[in-house]
Amino acid sequence: MWHTCSLTIVTLLGLLVIVQPQELAKPCDVTHCDLPDCRCSNTIPPLEEKKIPQIVHLTFNEAVTSTSERFFEQLFTGEYKNPNGCNIRGTHYVSHEYSDYSLVHTYWSRGHEIGSISISHENNVTYWQLINETGWALEMDGMRDILSGMANVPIDEIQGIRSPDLQNGGNAQFKMMKDYGFLYDSSLPTEEFAFVNMDRALWPYTFDYLSIQDCQIEPCLNQSFPGIWEYPILMLEDSRDTFGNGQGEPCSFFGACQGYPDPDPKHIFVMLKKNFDRVYNGNRAPFGLHAQTAFFVEPQTWMFDGYVMFVQYLAALEDVYIVPVIDGLKFVQNPVALEEAATYEPFGCDNFPKPFDCLAKSCRYAEDSLPPTMQGSGEKYMTTCHECPKKYPWLGNPQGLEDEEYMNPNDLY
Repeated sequence: MWHTCSLTIVTLLGLLVIVQPQELAKPCDVTHCDLPDCRCSNTIPPLEEKKIPQIVHLTFNEAVTSTSERFFEQLFTGEYKNPNGCNIRGTHYVSHEYSDYSLVHTYWSRGHEIGSISISHENNVTYWQLINETGWALEMDGMRDILSGMANVPIDEIQGIRSPDLQNGGNAQFKMMKDYGFLYDSSLPTEEFAFVNMDRALWPYTFDYLSIQDCQIEPCLNQSFPGIWEYPILMLEDSRDTFGNGQGEPCSFFGACQGYPDPDPKHIFVMLKKNFDRVYNGNRAPFGLHAQTAFFVEPQTWMFDGYVMFVQYLAALEDVYIVPVIDGLKFVQNPVALEEAATYEPFGCDNFPKPFDCLAKSCRYAEDSLPPTMQGSGEKYMTTCHECPKKYPWLGNPQGLEDEEYMNPNDLY
């Protein structure tokens, strides 16, 4: 239950100041929430279920490196295609450290979506819970600047973010998104509207109004942010049978799903297909497989084999489109029936491959030249599409300019 906003009265330099707080979100008014810029949070499909192309997203949350490239080059070979004949494509939420920006440019040029998952990818969840709007901007908008400057990805094409380990920042994060022109977030997991209820899954929606989504990870936003979309993480049911009732446990990321009796790729395929079938035979909300390629390295390459087996199965279906999140969002904003999907521009491939514009340069930065917060971490390497920046790009100086100072950690809170 949301409470009515009240005024806050403070005394500043002897003057009485009335502070008007941000208005709390209200239940969705369907008469004033219209596509393409507003959608109530619900499980209602835009068309009759069987007339909807089933959208699937393959997303990756990590630095783009030569290690991840070994898996991408097996997955995105051109062998797996959508019903319109176009290659399947993914979404890469990229962090800075260890990223090879020539590889980022390569996948962008092939029609993949590039998003921001922060500069630091800080593992301390308390950090993301407590940083203010400025901190979120330094992390997310700063990463967007790095991607644009180092990987030659147009800044206006970097429209989505995902918070590290899905630890959102509540109102501060979404206010930053509104102020800095991001279009969507894909960080909020739902168990109530997914998992064993995947047949009535939650569709993407905007934060113009109060969300019905269950808050799995605090802080829970409660304010209105018109025009900002949430692309919810539909939690999967894994293969654990913790209570002996035949039901698995919920998992947000592919690598967190457990319960396989032995390292056989078929167990991965069966688990993924079980979850997919629910939404495919249900309300056909966009279905996502969210992963880090670190889960696929030895001795877990069998998991990747099962993952690819499932993608191969999807690519053989005549009503399934594996596209980037941003193109799925365009469909949600302007839905078309299945018979029109083959010629639907966001699912097409006329606009790529794009001209390749990256002359890879390898850069080395000695430890004593790094930001104060990185001292003790060893020297850093980076591959960029331009000349090496004078300084290592980091919070407060995303372009690595010689005369720019790094951020003061106190500014983040």
